Amino acid sequence: MKHSHSNIQTSPDLEACRTHSPLERASLDYWHLPPGALFALANWTFLDAAILSAHAHPPYDDPQIPPPVHVQFVDWVPGICSLLGMLIINLIDIRGDDYGDSTAVWRAHHFLFIGFAFMAGGPAGSVSLLVLKYAMMDYPEQYTYYGYVNVSQNVALMLSVVVLWIAQSAHTEYDYILTLQPQMQLH
Repeated sequence: MKHSHSNIQTSPDLEACRTHSPLERASLDYWHLPPGALFALANWTFLDAAILSAHAHPPYDDPQIPPPVHVQFVDWVPGICSLLGMLIINLIDIRGDDYGDSTAVWRAHHFLFIGFAFMAGGPAGSVSLLVLKYAMMDYPEQYTYYGYVNVSQNVALMLSVVVLWIAQSAHTEYDYILTLQPQMQLH
């Protein structure tokens, strides 16, 4: 078989490698869904806690005392740090080995370090916020929920990055054959 844009002939074996069963195509096309689901779940749970906090009030038959604590900007900071770390880490192309000169490699490592620092700062900040703002003040459980959700958001965002990183780093046999194809002498 000839390609329309070159004179290279490929063997039928290589053409057969390009066709996948529906199950194989599904595994290649949907590798990004679990990290996306974790990302959505993480942010949705925190948004739910923020909305719940904004509309919190005591039961109607109790005296109308305002809630002791609300989700404020300081509660958003750990999640913002995790999101920034997630963006920085995922903007680095981990599949390419050819970054050019050594300064480009150094810059890529530098940005990965900054991204991982942001990612580590998110869960650390949310745990310290849980302890200092919610647990030490001995609030009822309906208010400490805000702190637990903050921690779960940051852990889920970190897991999302890890799962996405592993999914992007995993090379299938199909990728390996396509990588070798230009280097092979085909008749």
